[in-house]
Amino acid sequence: MASEKQYIKNYFEGRTFHSKYLSFGKRFAEAVESGTDDKQFLEVIAKLPKAQKHERKFLVDFEGIPLLGFLDGFTKGKEFIIDEYKTGKVPWTQKKVDKHIQLLFYAIMVWKEYGIAPDKIRIRLHWIETCEDTDGTLFFTGKVKHFETRRTLKDIMIIYPKIKMVWIGIERLVDAYLAEKNI
Repeated sequence: MASEKQYIKNYFEGRTFHSKYLSFGKRFAEAVESGTDDKQFLEVIAKLPKAQKHERKFLVDFEGIPLLGFLDGFTKGKEFIIDEYKTGKVPWTQKKVDKHIQLLFYAIMVWKEYGIAPDKIRIRLHWIETCEDTDGTLFFTGKVKHFETRRTLKDIMIIYPKIKMVWIGIERLVDAYLAEKNI
């Protein structure tokens, strides 16, 4: 299976997939976290709500399954807020945001770490539109669209069997990989 081969490359062999789109998104994430003097990045960052922390790492146990994630933005206080930034050409819609599984994983991590009910966590996705010049150079159009969504315990109950199946598959993949390498 192609996804298993990619998983092995990424997580066992440390070889990650690169593209100009991923690189551009990574540059943007670094600019949000550490600052930049790039004018186009600064103009877009000014349109985003401020978060307390950027690239907030979570490692939690979910029913014996370790979940690791890095939230683009996280605010903890009177409210718990997850901010996710998406750069790209393809527009995001509210329906797409409401179904986006990555946001459910983030809600699970915040719930497990802080004990706050998932439906009490504000989840915001910010789509930053990009375009490509005739020479292939990526740039921001200036359009930023903000979406808000929530997740519930019911959503978590529905996804749990799928998470469990994937985790069992990963364990089998690890065992097979180690056996093949005689480790």
